[in-house]
Amino acid sequence: MSADTKTKQLLLVDAVAWSAAYPQDDPRRNVHQWYARWLTGLADVTLSRVSAEADVVQAAEAGVDGIIISGSPRDAWNDDPVNHKLCEVVRLCQERRTPLLGVCYGHQILARALGGVVDRHPAGWEVGDTTVVLTAAGQASSLFRDCRLLFPSSRAMRMRCWRCRRVENCWCAVILV
Repeated sequence: MSADTKTKQLLLVDAVAWSAAYPQDDPRRNVHQWYARWLTGLADVTLSRVSAEADVVQAAEAGVDGIIISGSPRDAWNDDPVNHKLCEVVRLCQERRTPLLGVCYGHQILARALGGVVDRHPAGWEVGDTTVVLTAAGQASSLFRDCRLLFPSSRAMRMRCWRCRRVENCWCAVILV
């Protein structure tokens, strides 16, 4: 890394709510590692983690360069304190023009905070592997620029999808994958 390259500080909001069936030392509980492994080869990026139950607004105000809201088995349409805090983080990011990536539950919170309609998928849960391909907007986005680790030359990857929800009417959404 050259002397004039600034390390990007990314904040991961870990929104997963774990049941007692997963002990504290279960490696599947390490949501930070789920994301960090894809950033390993990028010398100019650091990733810190905050729980969705913590003061996420304060963490978002701490001068980060980007925020990721993770997936979660939570329901984004419920009126609970975590959803309200995360919607506040989305609005803060919009106000400050801080890049924000919502993954699964995170994209539903993003849509909800920005006026979209988020509710139960009419067909119920969707479970299985699916191929994710970057759209033209995704390929042009600075979010995925130089992320060959995530998307090989085909610009596609496989991922596990546990549930889908209907997200519509979000005036500012850009579909990247």
